[in-house]
Amino acid sequence: MRLPVLSILQDPTLVLSMRAPETSLKKKFGSLLARKQASAPESILQLKVRIKGLVDALVKTTEKPIPKAILQFLAKLTSDGVYFPPNYLSATERVGLEFNALGATRNMATDARFDLVVVGFVLGRVVVPYVVLQPWTSGIGGRARPHKQVEANLKLVATSLYVLCTRLVPLLPEPGLERMRSWLEALRRVVAASTASSGTLGSAASTASLGQDAS
Repeated sequence: MRLPVLSILQDPTLVLSMRAPETSLKKKFGSLLARKQASAPESILQLKVRIKGLVDALVKTTEKPIPKAILQFLAKLTSDGVYFPPNYLSATERVGLEFNALGATRNMATDARFDLVVVGFVLGRVVVPYVVLQPWTSGIGGRARPHKQVEANLKLVATSLYVLCTRLVPLLPEPGLERMRSWLEALRRVVAASTASSGTLGSAASTASLGQDAS
């Protein structure tokens, strides 16, 4: 996901919002900013291009072998008997799961609960808040915080991606979600297969089929 994020970080004159940029930024970049400032339809198109780039990058992660440690972690995270830390789950997430008398998860062997936990962790708690919203904390584009306009662009992209995630769970039949849905379904199958097998998790055969399913 580095390239789509870098394309935003490296262009401080890009304005994805349909609102006019701040005066201070306009003064700083002058005529260059004027050329980059897009109309509302162009801004929407620029935003869509970057969202598609992020989703495509996400899909590509399933086109190569997934590390054994990650498969084991996801398998454990989506199994029965997991005790989530206090305040980790939102009220909505808790409604979508089932717990025993001691507070451990139960009856997790459903697609809906796998999707809820995996999307909530991978996208909602890692990709969106760190990789996209604060890439400088994830080793993307250096450690210095970017200009306010760049941060505004990152916030808009992160918000849009998060909204897309909320539409992905519970898998509503919405156009534009097919590639993300394919990634999630493929990942679900690989984790389930690795849990059921007694051999090595994440075999080359499993990951190869995963890439084909997600394409």
